[in-house]
Amino acid sequence: MLHADKAYDQLELRRWLRERGIAVRIAHKGIESTERLGRHRWVVERTISWLTGHHPQ
Repeated sequence: MLHADKAYDQLELRRWLRERGIAVRIAHKGIESTERLGRHRWVVERTISWLTGHHPQ
């Protein structure tokens, strides 16, 4: 399960993850608080960076 905050609430990203069989829990903009998802944020950012090839230098 991939957890993400509102910054990742994008239809294209949700579709991309679904196509790869990755279950998601992404807060919706304007609806949900990110407090519960915030503790998972570093994992999300690291994972998306790894998946898209944007590794820190």
